[in-house]
Amino acid sequence: RRAFVRLVFRIDEQREIRFTRSINSNGSSDYHIDKRTVTWDKYNEQLKAIGVLVKARNFLVFQGDIESVASKSPKDLTAFLEQISGSDELRKDYEELEEAHSRAEERTSYAFSKRKMMAAEKKQTKLQKEEAEKHVSLKEELGSLKTKHHLWQLFTVQTEVTQTTEERDEAQAELENFHVANSVFEKEIAQLKKHQQQCSRDTSKSEFAVEKRKKQLDELSQPLTKSKEETKRITRRLDNLRKQREKSCAEQEAHQQKIEKLETDLQEVRKAQEDYNSTLAGEMGEDKIRMRDDQRAEYNKLKQEVGLKTSEKKEEKRKLMREQQREEEEKQNTEKTVEELDNAINKLENRVQQSIEKREAQTAQLAEDKNTIEELKKEEKEFKQKWQTTRVQRDNLDSKIDDVERQLSEAKADQRENEKDKRIADTIANLKHHFPGVHGRLMDLIKVSQSKYNLAVTVALGPNVDNIVVEDEQTGLDCVKFMKDQKLGIMTFIPLQGIRYKQVAEGMRQLGGTSKLVIDVIQYDRRIERALLYALGPTLVCDGHDEAKKLGLHGRERHRVVSLDGTMIAPSGIMTGGMTGSMKQKAQRFELHKVNLLKEELQAYTLQRNELGSARDMQGQQDRITSQLRETVNRARCAETDIKNATRQVEMIKADQAKKQATRDALFPQIKALQKTIGARTSRIAEVVSQSNEVADKMFADFSARLGVTNIREYEEVQLKRDEELAQEAMKFTTQISKLQDMLNFEKRKNTAKDIKSHDANIAKSTAELDSIKAAGAKLSKQLEEVQLELKALEADAREKAAKVDEGLVALNEKVELAKSKEQEGSKFKRTIAQKTNQLEQLRERFRDILAAGQLEGLDIADVADAPEQGLPSLDYSRLEEALQRNMPPALRQQTDGDFKSKIDAKVAELEKLAPNMRALEQFENLKEREKQLVTELESARSDAKTAAQQFQLKKLERTQRFMDAFTHISENIDSIYKELTKKHQHVQGGQAYLNLENPEEPFLHGVKYTAMPPSRRFREMEQLSGGEKTMAALALLFAIHSYQPSPFFVLDEVDAALDPTNVEKIADFIVKRSAGKGRHSADAASFQSVVISLKDTFYDKADALIGVCRNPDEGCSATYTFDLGRF
Repeated sequence: RRAFVRLVFRIDEQREIRFTRSINSNGSSDYHIDKRTVTWDKYNEQLKAIGVLVKARNFLVFQGDIESVASKSPKDLTAFLEQISGSDELRKDYEELEEAHSRAEERTSYAFSKRKMMAAEKKQTKLQKEEAEKHVSLKEELGSLKTKHHLWQLFTVQTEVTQTTEERDEAQAELENFHVANSVFEKEIAQLKKHQQQCSRDTSKSEFAVEKRKKQLDELSQPLTKSKEETKRITRRLDNLRKQREKSCAEQEAHQQKIEKLETDLQEVRKAQEDYNSTLAGEMGEDKIRMRDDQRAEYNKLKQEVGLKTSEKKEEKRKLMREQQREEEEKQNTEKTVEELDNAINKLENRVQQSIEKREAQTAQLAEDKNTIEELKKEEKEFKQKWQTTRVQRDNLDSKIDDVERQLSEAKADQRENEKDKRIADTIANLKHHFPGVHGRLMDLIKVSQSKYNLAVTVALGPNVDNIVVEDEQTGLDCVKFMKDQKLGIMTFIPLQGIRYKQVAEGMRQLGGTSKLVIDVIQYDRRIERALLYALGPTLVCDGHDEAKKLGLHGRERHRVVSLDGTMIAPSGIMTGGMTGSMKQKAQRFELHKVNLLKEELQAYTLQRNELGSARDMQGQQDRITSQLRETVNRARCAETDIKNATRQVEMIKADQAKKQATRDALFPQIKALQKTIGARTSRIAEVVSQSNEVADKMFADFSARLGVTNIREYEEVQLKRDEELAQEAMKFTTQISKLQDMLNFEKRKNTAKDIKSHDANIAKSTAELDSIKAAGAKLSKQLEEVQLELKALEADAREKAAKVDEGLVALNEKVELAKSKEQEGSKFKRTIAQKTNQLEQLRERFRDILAAGQLEGLDIADVADAPEQGLPSLDYSRLEEALQRNMPPALRQQTDGDFKSKIDAKVAELEKLAPNMRALEQFENLKEREKQLVTELESARSDAKTAAQQFQLKKLERTQRFMDAFTHISENIDSIYKELTKKHQHVQGGQAYLNLENPEEPFLHGVKYTAMPPSRRFREMEQLSGGEKTMAALALLFAIHSYQPSPFFVLDEVDAALDPTNVEKIADFIVKRSAGKGRHSADAASFQSVVISLKDTFYDKADALIGVCRNPDEGCSATYTFDLGRF
């Protein structure tokens, strides 16, 4: 069994090509061209040559294709256009070149990464090479810089020695010429102190009264603030109510004006009706045509005869007129119903507007309440946070106050236990009063930097801790004599001038670990430095016992060391440990200065706690805010409920309005149908009247001639026409009067005064409430003003008393300072001389230390052994710049020393950072060679990538060009084709159709959006169109695609299945026009042959021939019958 299908393509009258595909029994296909067996590729190529694309099927449209084209996704439509344009053939080459381009880019990236890594390695090696070259240079610069620094330090010290010597000599000269004059002011100062205490007590009483009035003022301020806020709220509500009342009054006035206008219009219409009736009465007496009695008798006789002959027609006319009258009445009733519905809709619209206005007013009030709620919530939140913070602060302050009181209690207990210290303090104060050169007890003149060193410093000072520091030996002798005379006990004195002490070596500050010089962990006045060097010497302090043993016993040099636990190790090896109560008590005496600080701290904490206010006041304020917030929230909830009810009412009214509107719209078709029926019946009535008139004209011919009219109807029509005009004019007046009366009655039924009365009642209520609140607020304000006046008077009195206290304190301080200045003025010059002498010793020691340090570092300056015992050696400072050999102020000197140290530290740090690699040069050259190879590899990879990119871009351009040629052609033609297929008499322009690209850069990789809008339809997606609209849109697209790659024939298989006759005719006209130029008999040759399979006869009368297909039972195959329509 075999089957075949054959296509005969006629090139011209002489040539034709036969394409045959046969299927054998095993299901395989054979392809033949003119009886020659060929391969599928050859067969397909030959079909392409004549414009037949088998894969794209540009020659055939099935019924199913219409639905598939209409429902194609953008990606499917892109694939379809690729097949049509031929860009699909380039897909494989495009993808291969794209992959090759990607691989070339990866190779280039890899080569570039290797090149980048090589550059980084080369840069690192270059830096190592530069470090090796820089190392030697830095060492030389560091040596030169250190030498210059030491020389400058020596020069500076020598300059200071010279200046200090001159200043000491000047002080000694002034001391010889000074005469001490001392005046005593104890009695006067005592009287001032007594007066000051009395003023302080009076001031405290006034301040207590002021605080009491402030508290009372706070208690009155809270309800007054609440009253003011309530006044503002009611005032805003009154403003809104007055605005609403003004609006209602304006509406009432407009309503009254409308009623007056309607009454005026009604009176004018009625007057016009009366004038018309008067005019009509005058015209009724006139008659243009008058009959004689004999003519009237003849007219009546002829009228009876005509009536007999036309009785059937008259009966038919009467029947038609009755039906006409009935339907006209029905039409009038329907129109009246429409008018009533219009009035009802207008009334509902007014109700909707009123409800909306009411809702808007409530919404505005709700928005205001919400803003108030937000403000109150914010205030409540801030107050709660403040309260929480205040509570935490109060608790913290209470805890701190308890802690400070506990510490003060302990400190006072220690003070009670130490009566001896109190006696010593009194003795020292007595000595200072009589002898200006007394500085004080050694432990009172120093301050330990950290409390952990208290015990160690106490142990290091040993018995010297209670010694008294005086200016010179004579002052000490005078003090000893005074104490003997007064029997004040035994004290040891340390004279600053003449005391021998051991200088501290700078190297001891650089031993490392936790070790420090004891003198470095205390703070002191430089004037007593000699006493501290005598008492402490080069004593070290360290944290642990092991470290102390290492420094004191096992080091290269033995030192005097004390640990934090009080263990003392002497250079001789003697160790003293443990701690007695007296030792602990002495160590705690360094904390006595903290007692005053604790008292000040306690006073500050107490003041802060008082400023926070009481919990009861804060609770009252919070209750006020909470109450106001609750009231506003309740009011807002009621407003929200009213708004919801108003919204629901508006929706119900609108629903009723929509229902009436729908009923009204449904009546218009009935009116149109009645108008159509009435019009048809009117034509029939006219026809019946015409037939009756023909009979009457024949019988009244002689009578009409004698009467002087063309026919008898001329007389009758003039009279009837006049009657009809009069009736119509009277009906106009009646209708207008009825309409105006209905409108007037509707407006009068409106009650606009009700809203005004409601607004007036609300305004009166709110005004009364506002007056009540204002009266209460005025009463509170009056009380508040009275309290404020009392407060101002009390504050003025307190300020006056405080001013007296300040004045007394100033006078007292002036007296005390004057006494102190007289006491201390005499010892001023002595202290200056002692200070300058001590300073000279320190400068000389420092000079020797600098020389020794320079020798240890190997600097070429001078030998410390060459230095004289008393004076300073002569050095060559010519290596210093001129700027460094000038006398500098201390700030500039310190800055210059800091600059030297910074430069030296920078050089040292830079040297420490350098770790030169001596093989860096050789490695650097090797890296250069490797870099050349990588550069060659990178250039090769870039060249390959560029070539691959060019090939890919060319293929991409070709594919894009093919696709865009097809897309541009189809996009330019689809709109005109769709317009031609969808244009109507009402829409001569037709619909709109267009194509959009999702990505114009690579259109074949993304979707194509097809949009069609039928005439008089808004935009919809393709899926939302009807079946016929989808079919018309799909056919427009198929015809546009076919116009790009037209095949010589076009087969359409039942594409009109979903179309109505009108659209089928449009499709048929379009196919005829496109397949045979302007028409079947056009002189232009057809561009393609159309074969249409259809079951609708609209195509039959437009075809050139009809072909019927049926089954041939004898041969078991299809039989065809043709019918040429060309001759018809």
